Amino acid sequence: DYEPVIPKATTLVIGVIGLDCLGKPVSEDSIHRCEFFCACTGSKPGESIDRESIIKLILAEKGLFKGTPAASRKVVLLNKADTEALIQQGEQVAQELDRLAAPVHGCIVASLQKKNYLTALFA
Repeated sequence: DYEPVIPKATTLVIGVIGLDCLGKPVSEDSIHRCEFFCACTGSKPGESIDRESIIKLILAEKGLFKGTPAASRKVVLLNKADTEALIQQGEQVAQELDRLAAPVHGCIVASLQKKNYLTALFA
């Protein structure tokens, strides 16, 4: 319950999600701490991970930015956008966060190893 420990003086928190999870089943094999993911998103083991569940994880009180100081800027890094389809999925997540006026300050879609692709979608 006390993790992650983020110092109160932190001014920027970058939450990272690998887009390669999309379409995979909700399980320990595809999600770190699967039980917390399910609690935050309402997902059930075996269901397919989709954009909606990623958005729920980002927005959940105990989700991606749990423990982030109120004054910190929050940026989502959607990594592993290694195909055109995953780039498109990542951009759609960013557009939805922007449309929802989500309490995040930016969203980056990137492929930091394979495709050498990086785009900031809002800041």
